[in-house]
Amino acid sequence: MNRTLEIFRQIAPIRRCSHHTQEMAKYIREFATALGFEAWQDQAGNILCRKNPAKLALQAHYDMVCLEEPTSVTLLEENGWLKAVNSTLGADNGIGVAAMMAMMEEFDGVEYLFTADEEVGMLGARKLDLPLRAQKLLNLDTEEAGLLYLGCAGGVEIEGRLRASLAPVPPGWTVVEVELSGLPGGHSGVDIDKPIPNAIQEMAKVLYALEAKIVSFKGGEKINAIPSSARASIAVAADKLSQIPTSWHKHMSEADEVIADSRRLLGFLASFAHGVRAWNHTFNLPEASISLSLVHLGAQECRIELYARAMDVASQRKIADETAIALGSLGFAVIQGGWYDPWKPELSEFASEVLALMRSYYPDAKVAAIHAGLECGLLKERFPSLSIASLGPTIERAHSREERLKIASVGPFEEIVRGVCRRYCD
Repeated sequence: MNRTLEIFRQIAPIRRCSHHTQEMAKYIREFATALGFEAWQDQAGNILCRKNPAKLALQAHYDMVCLEEPTSVTLLEENGWLKAVNSTLGADNGIGVAAMMAMMEEFDGVEYLFTADEEVGMLGARKLDLPLRAQKLLNLDTEEAGLLYLGCAGGVEIEGRLRASLAPVPPGWTVVEVELSGLPGGHSGVDIDKPIPNAIQEMAKVLYALEAKIVSFKGGEKINAIPSSARASIAVAADKLSQIPTSWHKHMSEADEVIADSRRLLGFLASFAHGVRAWNHTFNLPEASISLSLVHLGAQECRIELYARAMDVASQRKIADETAIALGSLGFAVIQGGWYDPWKPELSEFASEVLALMRSYYPDAKVAAIHAGLECGLLKERFPSLSIASLGPTIERAHSREERLKIASVGPFEEIVRGVCRRYCD
């Protein structure tokens, strides 16, 4: 067993759900100080460990996605993969943390940056307040062995709010509650180009065709996820009840009022261009996209939340502003937040050297970019002269109970990281 995998097995049971990482932060600090490193922690929870002057930094985030809290991680090996029993595994990004700790046992002349709360909006990287001094940084948070990532999309959250006007339920109409669930869902960045249905839109299209009036409508799970479920309470003409899909859960209900502007709201949801807006042919991935992620329409307030991503700032601003105009035309007050710039791909001298090392283990290794957020973009904003590259072992289905780590990919991953450290510690 290599040292990275050994350490990962040790830290896997430690509680480190986003926003609840104190136990893991303490473990990292104590591990570092026992090896003679100084360990600084800022207000956001980021930890920087340094012993000697360094040209290179390694970086990974130490929080993980938990489907339930508290989580208890029990590991299971299965057909060459490492999984957790009825839990997320936390290899994202615990395996990067483990590799850093393994390198700390060998290399004094490297800085080690452990960032906090990446999984909830990159909060640690956004608020980083630590004296990083290295000129080169290797991020350990990507999930496909043999690829060196040099760029990522920027993102922005778009939220529209509207005070609803109400009207009586039309005479003779029936009120019914409906639910659509069990769609695959997915990541609104890396999965946005896949043929995954959006539950909000699937329901809105049917309700629009039924000329239904909304009592309430709620859909989606997270701002950065493709919705897998939606439910609504609607008023519908009695002769159209039979047109509600038989696959939907439904039961009769009661209500006195509906949203007066139901038709226009359903039309917007049904027709919005959710998905890829432009394609990047250089890296064969989306250039710009937007996800219709969360909807909550009710008597008190109507709220629609979307997540836009793009590989360059101009495209990012364009898609965000166009969406704000569309919402504004319906009377919504619009807020754009959580903005972070893309990490623009650049094959630097540092990246070329890392790629050459990778090709000792993966002869076909190549550079790539990802249509999702990495902390690299925020770190590049904070330290503009920093040269950054990102790599990792193979991880599948992160953030789910099916998350798994390919054990055979961990050895080459460790050796590549060790080779980069050795090169810049000489």
